[in-house]
Amino acid sequence: MGAGRQAANLVGRLARDRKANVGVIFALLLPAILALGGFGIDLSNYSRQTAEMNSALDAVTLATTRQVVSGSLDIKDKDQLQAHAKRLFEANLESSSSQASRVELKSMVVEVVPVPGGIRTVGRYDANYKMWFGGLVGFDVIPISREVEARSSLPTYIDFHLAIDVSPSMGLAANAAQAGRMKTLMGCTFACHTRTDGRDSLGTARGHGIKLRIDSIKQAAGLAIDLAQERAVEEGQYRFSVHTISKTLVELQRLTADLPLAKRQVSNMNLALHSGGLTAHSYFTTSLAALEPTIGDPGTGRTPDSRLKYVILATDGLEHWGDARGQRRHGALNPAICQRMKDRGIVLLVLYTTYLPIPENSAWRSMVRPYEHQLAPNLQRCASPNGYFEAEDDAAINHAMQQIFAEAIGRNRITR
Repeated sequence: MGAGRQAANLVGRLARDRKANVGVIFALLLPAILALGGFGIDLSNYSRQTAEMNSALDAVTLATTRQVVSGSLDIKDKDQLQAHAKRLFEANLESSSSQASRVELKSMVVEVVPVPGGIRTVGRYDANYKMWFGGLVGFDVIPISREVEARSSLPTYIDFHLAIDVSPSMGLAANAAQAGRMKTLMGCTFACHTRTDGRDSLGTARGHGIKLRIDSIKQAAGLAIDLAQERAVEEGQYRFSVHTISKTLVELQRLTADLPLAKRQVSNMNLALHSGGLTAHSYFTTSLAALEPTIGDPGTGRTPDSRLKYVILATDGLEHWGDARGQRRHGALNPAICQRMKDRGIVLLVLYTTYLPIPENSAWRSMVRPYEHQLAPNLQRCASPNGYFEAEDDAAINHAMQQIFAEAIGRNRITR
């Protein structure tokens, strides 16, 4: 545009000059001056539109990579990928200030292929910019082309170790409405004890369709496994083991790439019931200590033989144990038991199922209230950075588990 203004100024000066030879010279130079000014305008538009085309291609290539990693696009469906990429490319151009009528798009292709440690996306386009004035100097069109590459930059092979608290407190109703129903039926919001008259509160809850926190956890864990199955770029990319925590660690399913099998084991998970003494409490110190050596050394995640290791711990954070004299003790989970795993490079993702106050319950007043203020902070210190999630009811628990899994696979970063 600067060249155009300069040409216009020159034409004006020459037109006003009355000296003898200037008019002749001006007449001879006028076509070249006009061509030069017009060519300057063309080049300015060409540069702007090239920048907008390049920006659109960058955005499409990065967006396609993210969507394949997240599972919203299927890497195997090439037609869907290409159609989606072209729509996004055109939408980016329409939202810009580009004069689309001057650009003839010849081709725009996005290709996505799996590579060790993630995926590689290549985007490229070829187009012609149709000149306004270039024909005067022998240029009708100027070609525009670009090729860019994006990759998922961090590992994608991950082992998930589910560690689910099934102690009696996970028999709390899943939300306030369910708790109200339980209290009406049994006079208690817990579904974890056997009353002296022989009425089993867990059986009562089950018989009346009352949803418990353990049910929400099972549903959410099953959803995480479903997400893993849907979003895996290749078979065996994600593996799961399933453990419960009460008095001891119980392995329901050893590490497997058979994700439907892992989900069935989650659905078979049961709440631990009291049978006297300290048989059904949560011993995180011993249970997590037992889990840690079963987890192999974390790798880079770039190959099936070098995997990232994740532990997903779902709990209300209150530990019960027996001392040397067999006396019951209570306290918040000690985050020191998580540190050994983190020191080895294992990632801890913690879902805290908020221990809501039950002030009318004597057990809550004596066992939980003294430690209530420590539960969330200790679990936060247990978790890896950005690995702590809290949920108060069944819907929030379900959402939090989705966030946990998104955080795990979301550690894949995109690079240009």
